[in-house]
Amino acid sequence: MKLALIGSKRTKFSNPKAVEMLEAFLDNNLKEKPEEVILAGCPMNMDSWTRDYILNRQMKFVEYNPPGPLGVNSRNQRIADDCNEMWAFWSGDMGSNTLAIARIAKNSGKPVRLFVVKDSIEELKDIP
Repeated sequence: MKLALIGSKRTKFSNPKAVEMLEAFLDNNLKEKPEEVILAGCPMNMDSWTRDYILNRQMKFVEYNPPGPLGVNSRNQRIADDCNEMWAFWSGDMGSNTLAIARIAKNSGKPVRLFVVKDSIEELKDIP
């Protein structure tokens, strides 16, 4: 299985409590190691934190960096096309690119789990 793990830039991964919470969540919910983890390749957000997490657990991964500032939409589509499943960790902000990628994957028929990360991690039933 190729699992896309994506997350909002607005989520504060410098907060030790948030990092501990996400690490525990992934440890508890990634029961089977994915064949490959797909990251959106952005510095300073969920993607950079996840890269460290999966490297520490010796998982294979690939990063899809946007080809320049105008390449975000093509990168988002590629992530949605190449994954078998997506887990999106969203800040709750409506302008988030995380929400856009989750919608693309859902519209492509991929299973998407959307989590809001604030003081806890809550899974939403639907993508707004």
